[in-house]
Amino acid sequence: MEDSASAAKLVEEVLNPPKDETPKQKKRRRGCQKYVFWAVFALVAVIALLVFLATFAPSVFLVIINIIWLFLLGIVVIFLLLGVLVMVGLKEEAQNLINVMLEGSLNLIEVADFFKEALNTFQRYLKELFLFIMPIFAFSVGTLLYLALLIAYKSYGREHDVFWFTVVITIVMIFAVSVFNRPKKPDNKPKNWIKEAQEKFTKSFKDSLEIIIFIFFLTIDRTDLFFLPAELNIELHAQVGDYNLMKPGITIDSNIGITISLVMAAIMIEIIRNIIRLSYQAYINYKIATKILDERNKDYRTADVIKLALRQSVKTSQDELMKFITFTTILISVFLLFPRLKLLTVGLASLTSLFMDFIISGRLKMEKGDDLISRIISKVFRL
Repeated sequence: MEDSASAAKLVEEVLNPPKDETPKQKKRRRGCQKYVFWAVFALVAVIALLVFLATFAPSVFLVIINIIWLFLLGIVVIFLLLGVLVMVGLKEEAQNLINVMLEGSLNLIEVADFFKEALNTFQRYLKELFLFIMPIFAFSVGTLLYLALLIAYKSYGREHDVFWFTVVITIVMIFAVSVFNRPKKPDNKPKNWIKEAQEKFTKSFKDSLEIIIFIFFLTIDRTDLFFLPAELNIELHAQVGDYNLMKPGITIDSNIGITISLVMAAIMIEIIRNIIRLSYQAYINYKIATKILDERNKDYRTADVIKLALRQSVKTSQDELMKFITFTTILISVFLLFPRLKLLTVGLASLTSLFMDFIISGRLKMEKGDDLISRIISKVFRL
């Protein structure tokens, strides 16, 4: 009687939860609701499956119905047998038979628990496999994106000068990558495996985007790419006035001054970007320092605090500055061996990045880079 009353009370709590329920009561109520939901869902699924089989596979439906009928018949026969044993005075034998059936049922529970553990293990390994292939999937998507961009670029270059197309595609790519890689607030919420897989894909796809951009501009003028058809392995044309952008950057001719100007512009824009970042970091340091000094009622000279803020900004950003100098030097040196068009893309990429720094304020922070290029430079040059 007490069990029935407690069960009725639990059902009432689930259906009509009190407004001021405790977290423990709330957790128990949600657990009961979840159990009821899955029980009803399983029942509805079984009924729907039987209806489907009765409509589209009558023979299978009859087999299942016969199995269920025999099972129920066995239960009825055992029930009647127990009744007969009790009536003829064989109560102990009836109890022994019940105990035997109970032990058999408990063994079935063990079997069910084994299958449950096996299923959980399979799900765990499946999740680990899914997490393992996420980086592979991300780089596969990046490879397909690279091929699509390269085919589009080469197809356009078969009949047109690619100067303006290069300008547009460079700006669009840097804009898209900047938006995709924009700084985000750290998420400290517990992560499920789906969220973890999403983060692994995003991180790997960011790395693949960096590789895509570098390899794309490195191969746009190649005429011996084995994965492209012969009609796309052609020489491209890009010219502004009498300045041929398809000549190597180290070519010494009457337009050498323009090439030097391109190199200087690309480097100066990057220098300006980093000066702005250092200044922004110094401003943050200045605000923090003055706030602390004001709270402690300390006298100070503004010039001294500014110099301290700038020194601290440079000190905390030295590794990132070294990475920037190293990467820019390598990039310019390599691209000088290739057509001048690639030097133009370096300058355009720097100019677009400078523009994006002002649009996405989080990019102004001088933080430790965790992108693929930064990791490679740090490892190779021990920065």
